[in-house]
Amino acid sequence: MKMLGALPAVLLLLLFIAAVWGKVASRLQGDSPEVLVKLQVGQPSGKLFVMVPGLRGADRSRKHWNTLAKELAKCGDVAMVDYPAHARSNARAELIAQKINVEVQALWAKKQYPHVVMVGNSMGALIARKSLLYSQGAADDRTDTATAWSGKVARLVLLAGMNRGWDLSGEKPADMRWYVYYAYAAAAWFGNLTHSGQLLLQMEAGAPFVANLRLEWMRWARTVAGQNLETVQLLGDIDEIVSADDNADLRVSGQGKKFVWLKVRGTGHAEILDIDEPEEGLGAYRRDKFLAAVSEPIGNLQARSEELPYTTDDAVTQVVFVMHGIRDLGEWSSRIETALQQRIPAASANGAPPEKLAIASVRYGYFGMGQFLLRRDRRKYVRWFMDQYTETLARYPKADKVDFIGHSNGTYLLGGALETYASMKVRRVVLGGSVLPKDYDWKTVFDRKQVQIVRNYVADDDWVVALFPRFFEPVPMRWLGNDIGSAGFNGFDAGENIPGRQVVDNIKFIQGGHGAFLSQLGPIANFLVPAAGTPAPVSMPPGPAPARGSPILYGLSTWFTWLIWLPLTFAVVWLGSRVSGAAGHLGAVALALYLILVFQVLRWI
Repeated sequence: MKMLGALPAVLLLLLFIAAVWGKVASRLQGDSPEVLVKLQVGQPSGKLFVMVPGLRGADRSRKHWNTLAKELAKCGDVAMVDYPAHARSNARAELIAQKINVEVQALWAKKQYPHVVMVGNSMGALIARKSLLYSQGAADDRTDTATAWSGKVARLVLLAGMNRGWDLSGEKPADMRWYVYYAYAAAAWFGNLTHSGQLLLQMEAGAPFVANLRLEWMRWARTVAGQNLETVQLLGDIDEIVSADDNADLRVSGQGKKFVWLKVRGTGHAEILDIDEPEEGLGAYRRDKFLAAVSEPIGNLQARSEELPYTTDDAVTQVVFVMHGIRDLGEWSSRIETALQQRIPAASANGAPPEKLAIASVRYGYFGMGQFLLRRDRRKYVRWFMDQYTETLARYPKADKVDFIGHSNGTYLLGGALETYASMKVRRVVLGGSVLPKDYDWKTVFDRKQVQIVRNYVADDDWVVALFPRFFEPVPMRWLGNDIGSAGFNGFDAGENIPGRQVVDNIKFIQGGHGAFLSQLGPIANFLVPAAGTPAPVSMPPGPAPARGSPILYGLSTWFTWLIWLPLTFAVVWLGSRVSGAAGHLGAVALALYLILVFQVLRWI
C-alpha cells in the first residue's frame, strides 16, 4: 500500500526527468541533419525521379517505398532521398529541404536530365515543396539564387501529401479510430513535454514551417514557373490523416489549371505506398494510379481528376453515389469504380466519344454497431448525406443520370434522405445488405418521382440484418420511433405486392452474408451503365420467390431475435452490477467508468 501511495510522486519524477533529458538531448543533437541522395540507375530516358519519403518508422514502410522506386526505375533514374524521418527526429525541416536542394543539384549536374519529377509522401510532400521553393529562389528565409535542376522540374507528384499539416485540435478525423486518435494526441503531448519528435511537430497545421510554406507556395504559384508546374495529388478515400480540403493551396490561380487530384479508393494514409497488396486487387490498382500520376500526359490525368478546383465539370453526364455501411470503410469501392468504368466504352454510341462518369464515393468514416443502433446518430448522417448530394450535383451540373449504390447503413442514409427531402432524385438504385424496413414506403417515393427503379439484393445468410435490425422491425418497436429493418434479408414488401410493374426488385436469394451483393458486380454494372442501344432496364418479371438455402436463420430472425438481445442485455447489466459492487464505497465511480467503457465499445464494434 505504501508503494501505491508513492506512485504519483514516482510518476511526477519520471516526467520531470524525461522533460529535462529531452531538452538536453535535443541541444546535443545539433542543427545539421544528415541528408543523403542515392542514385538508382534505371532505364535510359532522360528522366530523373526525386523521391522524398514521409515518416520512416517501420520496415514495412521502407519496403513499400523501395518497391515504388523499382517501378520508377523502369521509367528513368531515381534519386532516393534519405533524411532523419523517424518519429523521434528533432531535425529542422527547413535544413532538410535546403540540403535536398544542394544534393539534388550536385547529382543532376552529372547528367543534366532534361525532365525531372519530384515525388513526396505524407510529410515528405511538404519537405519536397519547400526544397523546390529553395531551388527556385522563392523561399522567404533564403536569398540564394535559383539552382539549375529546378528549371527542369515538370511535375510534382504527392502521395497523400500532408499539404496543410496534421491537426488533432478539432473533431476526430472521420476515418480515424478513437483509440488511434487518442494515441496520436498522447504522442504529441509527450513530444512537446520531452522536446522529442520535433520534426513531426513542425508539420502540425499552423506551425511556422507549414504556414510559411503555404504562403510562399501560393505566391510562387502565380509566377511563370509556378504556372508551368504540373501537380498531381494521389489521396486515399479513407485517409485518416489527410483530408480532401488539404489541396486548397495547390489549386490557386495559375497552377490550378495544371492540378490533378486522383482519389485512390479503399486506401488509407499508410496504404498509399502498398502496391503489392493482393486483397481485392488493391495493390495493382494503386500501382496503376501511381504510374499514371508520374508518367501520363497531364491532359489524360485531368480527364480522370475527381475534382476541378473553383469550377464545374460539364463533361460529366452520369454520377454514381457509392455509400458504405457500418463497420466498413468502403475498401470495396475500388471494385465498383473499376467495374463501372469498364462499361463506359460499351455504353457510348458508335463513333461518339465516351461519356464521362463520376464516382461519388462519399464517406462518413467508421460507424460502429452501437452508433448504428442509436437513431439520433443515424439521422445525423442523413443530413450529412443530403449535403454531400447537393454539393456533388453542383460540381457536375450537366449530369442527367444520377444513380446510387448503397450497402448496410448506406441504404438507410438513402432511405432517410428520400423520405425527408422530396427534392432528392435518384434514377437507379442498387441496395445490398439493406437495413431499411421491409415495409418501407416506396409508394410515396415513386409517386413523387424521386426514383425510377430499385434493385434490392437479398442475401440468404445475412445474419447481421436477420438478427439485429430485424429486432427493431415489429410494430411495438416501431412505435418507439425505430426505422430500421430486414429488407436485406427478407426483401421489400413493395417488391412483392405490385403486380405487373415491380419498380422494386428483390433479387432473391444470393448466396453469402452481409456483403454478398459484391458477387454481383457484373449485373450491377450492366444495370447502371447499359450498352448503347440497349433499352432502359425494366423490372424483373414477377414470379415465385426461390426457396432459401436454410430455414434456420429465417425462423430465428422471424420469431426469436429476442434470444440474441436478451442474453446480451443481461450480460451487460450483470457485469455492471458486479463492477459497482466490487468497488465498495466507490461503487458510483466504478459504475460511471463502466458505462463509459460500454459506450466506447459500442462505438467501436
